[in-house]
Amino acid sequence: MKSNILKTALFLALSTALFSSCASDDYGVPSIDCVDPNITATKTVADIKSIATPTATQYTSDDIIEAVVVSSDKGGNFYKKIYLTSLDGQIGFSLAINQTDLYLDYQPGRKVFIKLKDLYVQMSHSTLAIGALFNGNVGQLPLTTYRNNIERSCKTLPEVDLVNEMTLQDALNDANLGKLIKLKDVQFAAAAIGQNYYNPANVLGGETNHIITNNAAETTKLIFRTGSFAEYGSLPVSDKRGTITGILTKFNNDYQFVSRFTTDINLTEQRDGEVNPNPDPVDPTDPTDPTAPSEPGANAVALFAGNTFEDFPAFVASLNSFGLQAYATQGAAGTGFNGGRSLHINTTGLTLTGNPYVFTTLYTATIPANATKISFYVKGTSAGKSLSLNLYNQAGQHQPFNVGDLTVNKLITPSDRDVVNNQYAGTINTNNQWVLVTLDISSLTNLSNNASQNYFALKIGGGTLYDLHLDNFVIE
Repeated sequence: MKSNILKTALFLALSTALFSSCASDDYGVPSIDCVDPNITATKTVADIKSIATPTATQYTSDDIIEAVVVSSDKGGNFYKKIYLTSLDGQIGFSLAINQTDLYLDYQPGRKVFIKLKDLYVQMSHSTLAIGALFNGNVGQLPLTTYRNNIERSCKTLPEVDLVNEMTLQDALNDANLGKLIKLKDVQFAAAAIGQNYYNPANVLGGETNHIITNNAAETTKLIFRTGSFAEYGSLPVSDKRGTITGILTKFNNDYQFVSRFTTDINLTEQRDGEVNPNPDPVDPTDPTDPTAPSEPGANAVALFAGNTFEDFPAFVASLNSFGLQAYATQGAAGTGFNGGRSLHINTTGLTLTGNPYVFTTLYTATIPANATKISFYVKGTSAGKSLSLNLYNQAGQHQPFNVGDLTVNKLITPSDRDVVNNQYAGTINTNNQWVLVTLDISSLTNLSNNASQNYFALKIGGGTLYDLHLDNFVIE
């Protein structure tokens, strides 16, 4: 009996080790049991491209090419197709396979051997395509046989060796089709801002087209395609500038760009043509940093009665006739900036329509006539939108201050739009720390000066989750 138990335990241990070894698929380092196929390439990708025509043609010779995978269906934006490049990186091409989750075997950087005999080759939309025949064109290799034609090497290359970094103008060339391209100094066109990457109301051929451009004038443009299964499809189109990585493709005469992962979209810089109204401090604790807001001064006074939310009835009495939203409540003792109470905005479980006013306060006589800044503290998170604040003048018009992304102390200047416009783009995550938000109101004139007039309002964006504590609203 004991002998049988020991044998069983040994069998399970060996089985587990064998299974783990087989399942391992490190993208950068081949597993120790990987054995390279005993195959030698007999042709180059360039050789095959040189004989391909717009007509799908069967390849009858017993030849083999070697190439490197550059695309991935892991992020959901590629489907049953792999893009590869020649070993020298000069030629990109596609290989269609009737299989999903191809990234499990053919991740970016993986070298593969392709046995060409009886496959079909074609120049399709200016790109070399290899596969099986389907309705007169190159289509997908069958699920049951594709492994007979594709042999995976143990060798992988790092992405830095695969990607071609270039400007948008330089990228728009047939020589770059099928390659992994990193577009530098680009941004999305203004028309895309406010939409998600995949927008079911904006679909052409089953996917959403947005435009990548090089500058505010949009002198050079490239179609950016996103399908409904893309991991970033539900995210809002970035309003920043930077780099976008993906595969350059073509449909008829139109160049198109397809990213693989959320991380391919790396837009973090100020857009071309815009003056940044919301500069983040280099170091919010450094008094020499000109963009860092300073702490409220000795002359700061309450922006409204109950500004620390200790006396909540006084705060509510300072509001206009619309009062306070039900999801904005007095925070418990200890939730405030100095251990007191706070204003707690919590929309958990709610579906808010529009972009509601949380509260609007009236002018109070203690507000200084020549005030230059308003400040308050924030702690918490918002999932997909930020805050927008209004200051009112004597004519009842409002000037928006849009907070945008908020993670550290932030100085905010008025919106520079010709038409007043509240914006809610951005997220808030203060990492459970209090951060100081300061509004520079030094350029505003004729602010409200009558107790019957609105003075300050706080708005949030609809359709997202807020869990914020706010405290100590002061003006000086």
